[in-house]
Amino acid sequence: MIRGAGRRAHGNVLRSAISAAMLVILVSGCGAQRVDDKSGNAPPVARKSPHELLTHGHSRIDNYYWMRDDTRTDPEIIAHLEAENAYTESRLAHLASVRSDLYLELTGRLSKDYDTVPYRDGKYFYYQRYANDAEYPIYARRKGSLQSPEEVLIDANMLAAESDYFSIGGYAVSPDERWLAYSLDTQARGIYFIRFVDLSTNKGGA
Repeated sequence: MIRGAGRRAHGNVLRSAISAAMLVILVSGCGAQRVDDKSGNAPPVARKSPHELLTHGHSRIDNYYWMRDDTRTDPEIIAHLEAENAYTESRLAHLASVRSDLYLELTGRLSKDYDTVPYRDGKYFYYQRYANDAEYPIYARRKGSLQSPEEVLIDANMLAAESDYFSIGGYAVSPDERWLAYSLDTQARGIYFIRFVDLSTNKGGA
């Protein structure tokens, strides 16, 4: 059984809500005044460079194919993204207090300690829990009873500290309940690799 995708909702609620709210603020903020190109407050515009792609005998042109950079090191792309971020901050500068109030309002309505409902699979009860201000869940299980000692399967917060981006796609435990496999994306590309852990020794690898 693959687990994880349906039980990450708590960790995504805050990010989704803030992103949606910020989008509304950005749209309303940009609509409050016209962009004045002469003032230097114009949004950065990515250059177009036609690139032909052939797929199944069909041709199409992608003007922004040059912006694909799997290494995340292209100086021109980085400079463009930094310019976009700077433009966004300049347009939202007058809403700084609103953004701060909104963030505090949203975070104040979320429980800092949150546990999913445990469910039994084989000999174990599986669940996820969030502790204090931790952004990611701890995946855990207890053998036979909810009063049994906790076994931590994945501490996503510790793993996330190794990368600028972190996402667990799902996880599964082998039928003999010894091996754990989970998918991981640390590049924000939607490409996951698999890690295996021997739960009897808590050792594993990619």
